[in-house]
Amino acid sequence: MAKNTRSASGGYSILHSPHPAERHVLDHEATKAAIVDQTGLKATTDVISPSASTPKDIFLGGIKIPQRPKPPESDECCMSGCAVCVYDLYFSSLDDYKKEARTARGRLRELSIPMHEWPEDLQKQEMKEVTASNEEEKEGLDNLDLDPTMKAFLILEKQLGKR
Repeated sequence: MAKNTRSASGGYSILHSPHPAERHVLDHEATKAAIVDQTGLKATTDVISPSASTPKDIFLGGIKIPQRPKPPESDECCMSGCAVCVYDLYFSSLDDYKKEARTARGRLRELSIPMHEWPEDLQKQEMKEVTASNEEEKEGLDNLDLDPTMKAFLILEKQLGKR
């Protein structure tokens, strides 16, 4: 830690003053111990590195395979009709994923990569597209694996949004 030194004018030099972050020990274990010491509660938090939580990009034949977005947990929605609902964000990212997956499947077909080498998710989508070629497949909430209460709430929000 740098010490304050007197400048030629007799005052202390700001350039040599310690940085505020140097005054604190940024130690996760020490923080957890302090929480236990002060409250008596066990701190169960762990530091998660961003690289561990973000999925790696998958490439097949030089084509980036999109990753399906993770649906929100049931406790992440407050059901208050927020302007930016986690389910709205999820459906938006799901639409983007479907577009990217459709493009990736087309490029895989162009390169004549055998379907058995494709990721399982893309294989299922391709099979659905083949079986539903003559009739338009019903998209939306019916195809999602959601709690019935949450599904009803989302249908209500969709209807209110159309008004």
